Amino acid sequence: MMTTSKGTTNGLTVDAGKFRARVIRVTPEMASEWLATGRNFRPLTKTWAMQIARNIQVDGWKCNGDPFRFNHAGEMTDGQHRAFAIQHLGITVEAVVAHCTDDRGVDENRRRTIVQHLHQRGERYRDVVATALRHIGAHEKKLLHLSGQHLGELFTNGDLIALLERHPLVRDSAARAYPLKAKIGANAGQLAFLHYVAGRAGLCDEAERFVDHLEHGVGLLEDDPVFRLRERYLLNRGARAKLPEIDRLALLIRSWSYWLTGRRMKIVRWRATGPKAEAFPELVLTKPDDGLELGQ
Repeated sequence: MMTTSKGTTNGLTVDAGKFRARVIRVTPEMASEWLATGRNFRPLTKTWAMQIARNIQVDGWKCNGDPFRFNHAGEMTDGQHRAFAIQHLGITVEAVVAHCTDDRGVDENRRRTIVQHLHQRGERYRDVVATALRHIGAHEKKLLHLSGQHLGELFTNGDLIALLERHPLVRDSAARAYPLKAKIGANAGQLAFLHYVAGRAGLCDEAERFVDHLEHGVGLLEDDPVFRLRERYLLNRGARAKLPEIDRLALLIRSWSYWLTGRRMKIVRWRATGPKAEAFPELVLTKPDDGLELGQ
């Protein structure tokens, strides 16, 4: 393992606050030690690491200047897939090793996803949080109708991290929505988004009751919008052809809006195309003031 600013390891002088790099001989044992410090990387993709190993077997190792990178604490932040290949093949190679205080490298020139960035930050429910953040951003831009199509292109990883810093309590909504993916086949990220924005609009109790009814389905009448949405989720979970994400969001928003305003629903549906195509449902975040008992 590499040392801190007061020492040297394998010919590389480490000096926190400065950038140092040089070519050294990397052994399988060193690669194994470096991998052991990898708690800050994105998850290792074994298929990609094995592809690198196969490429090395065919073409040999090439020292092309792409470094193994370490942070100021001596933890490897770039290079885990190459290190895995070296360890797997049991070979010693010459490679560039760099040490710096900027940990934002890109391993193997592969663009990190927002989920991988959240993993690096130690976030729980990463997939759910990532989806919720995209929908929060789309909601702020009035672009929810693009769900499942281009949301990934609208926001950079930096945009989404900034959204998380502005909306830290979305983590609580993600934790609340997460179990419903396994229980009823809900899109937990979309549900976390709804739970969060409803709470921000002063509908915390209503949002919690909606999710609770959706999760347990106890005492719901057949024309209750939550009952209809729950049945649609369960049907979709067992179907071979799944509903597109945009349809699932539309059904969630429509069911919530009907439920919040005390309306009944015989069937939950949304027509995106065809002669009876409908506009994307409006997300209602205003509680009716006529004394309706919601979810009865």
